[in-house]
Amino acid sequence: MMVAHSLEEPPLVKGGLWGIGRLGKRITDALYFFKEKVIHPLQSEESEILGLATWAMGETSFKPALKFLKSLMNRKENVCIYIEGNFIEKTLEEWAKESIDKIEL
Repeated sequence: MMVAHSLEEPPLVKGGLWGIGRLGKRITDALYFFKEKVIHPLQSEESEILGLATWAMGETSFKPALKFLKSLMNRKENVCIYIEGNFIEKTLEEWAKESIDKIEL
């Protein structure tokens, strides 16, 4: 619940998305309760928010995000995300493809 509410406060959105991704499939069911709040960052114009949201949706296998993820397939902006002790940089397109593959398995 705290993670979902962080998505309502602009300064906390990035941290909330990172938290969703970090918790992964353990919170997938809870995300459906907050579906609109969870999907909203995928409509952002900010690359870093889009990247974090894209990665988080893949980590949770959140199917309602698929249409938004597919719309990012031609985005070449680089986004760096801290994952398991490492900073990983990929294009939005790469993050989207990876997440789509995880969701569609």
